[in-house]
Amino acid sequence: MNNFDILKYIQQEFIENKIINKNDLLLIALSGGKDSMCLLWAIMQLNKNNHLNIKAIHINHQLRDKESDRDEEFVKKYCVDNNIDIIIKKIDCISYSKQNRISIEESARILRYKSINDIQKKYKNEYENVYVLLAHHKKDQVETIIHNMLRGSGISGIIGMKEINDNLIRPFLYIDKNIINDIIEYNNIPYVEDSTNNDDKYTRNYIRNNILNAFENINSNYQNHIIDLSNDIKEIDEYFYKISNEYYNQIIKNINNEIIIDCKLFKSYNHIIQIYLVRLIFDNNNLPKKDITRKHIDDIINIITGNNNRHLDLPYKLTIDKKNNFATLKYNNEVLSMKNKKRGGYGQK
Repeated sequence: MNNFDILKYIQQEFIENKIINKNDLLLIALSGGKDSMCLLWAIMQLNKNNHLNIKAIHINHQLRDKESDRDEEFVKKYCVDNNIDIIIKKIDCISYSKQNRISIEESARILRYKSINDIQKKYKNEYENVYVLLAHHKKDQVETIIHNMLRGSGISGIIGMKEINDNLIRPFLYIDKNIINDIIEYNNIPYVEDSTNNDDKYTRNYIRNNILNAFENINSNYQNHIIDLSNDIKEIDEYFYKISNEYYNQIIKNINNEIIIDCKLFKSYNHIIQIYLVRLIFDNNNLPKKDITRKHIDDIINIITGNNNRHLDLPYKLTIDKKNNFATLKYNNEVLSMKNKKRGGYGQK
């Protein structure tokens, strides 16, 4: 795929299909690496004929000392030189990690998306839609699928990231990394390298640098095969969600801001339906689910279908209590607001 092809793809898929229009604001997540610099370059080219509203966002994770500051200065200068407004946010991943007893990776992810969400909110009254464009590509998708599998995220985790997920758009998600590299080289697009990309102490780096390289040695077409599998599973996933949703209101109620499950009815359904009913509990009640793994889902099902009264503590201070024929799910013993939410990808990045 040459430069024209990648621009044509974004033009057809996102602009001509009216996913993006001139009344929207596009916030380009810009790290300074090859992928995000290529994405900014592509949107700048498309802007010449489409008159888009563009700003860049750079999140300084403050994890690499002078290198983090170098990246910030690099993207700032590039945007100034190209008349692109840029928003810089600094986040303290190390302190957040210690306070919440979570990994640096997870801390960075949470604070990064919180910062992005705050910026979106700031501009939401000025534009029809405020979209954040992320430069994840095909290999990132494969990496995410493998990571989710290792974390035990289940069927929905194998679906991976969505090309469009609410106000997040990933225009490169099905673009090969080699194409991005070629565009960078052909157009002399500047970029910076993140030295931590080679540090295998981070799970994603280990997957990228070791597991995916091993796959490449076995079959050079492994990425397409995994993506095909992911798409097949997505169709299966949507089917089971649809079927389970038809049963949901018969079995699960939100009464006085507590989620009440009819254990007898729940037990009467096939195990795969039970799994999807538990997922729907999280989706329909807007419960946090990032660290809810397949083991947690199995534990919840075992409590609901078991013969004894039991209590279970889950991540994010979720609790479930079984008493006689009913189980009650609570979040931090506080009132849950019933927010029927459009279902998003489960266990996604």
